[in-house]
Amino acid sequence: MTMFLQHLDAGQRRALVIFAYYVMAADNEVAPEELAIVAALEHELGLEGCIHPGEMLVEPLFSEFPDRRSRMAVMLKLYAVAHADRKIHPKERAMLDDYARRIGLTEAEVAALDQWGQRHTALVEEARRLVEG
Repeated sequence: MTMFLQHLDAGQRRALVIFAYYVMAADNEVAPEELAIVAALEHELGLEGCIHPGEMLVEPLFSEFPDRRSRMAVMLKLYAVAHADRKIHPKERAMLDDYARRIGLTEAEVAALDQWGQRHTALVEEARRLVEG
C-alpha cells in the first residue's frame, strides 16, 4: 500500500474510494484510465467488491479525515484520479477546488497537488510503456 494511505482506517479508505468516484464522474464522462485507477485503488485498499452501490449515493464527510496527513493522502489520490485521463474537466476542477476549500488548503497547496497529479500520471504512463515494451 502506498505509504501515505497505510495510515487510513477502514472508514477513511471507504470514503476515499467514494470521493474518487465522485471526482471521476463529475464531468459525466468516465474514462477507462479513471476506472482503472479507481479499481486499482479499491484493490490497493482491500475494498474490491466491498462498497455497496447505495454507499455511492452519499458523499462522505471530510470530518472522517481529522488530521493533515489523512486529508493530504485523500487529496493526492483525488488529483491522481482527476489527471488519469490527462485532462481535468472544469467540473472535476470545481469539485477538487471545493474539497480543497473545505479542508482549508492554500492556493499554493492546491497548485502543488495539481502539479503532483500531472507528474504522477506521466510517471504511470512511462512505467506502463517500460513494462509493455
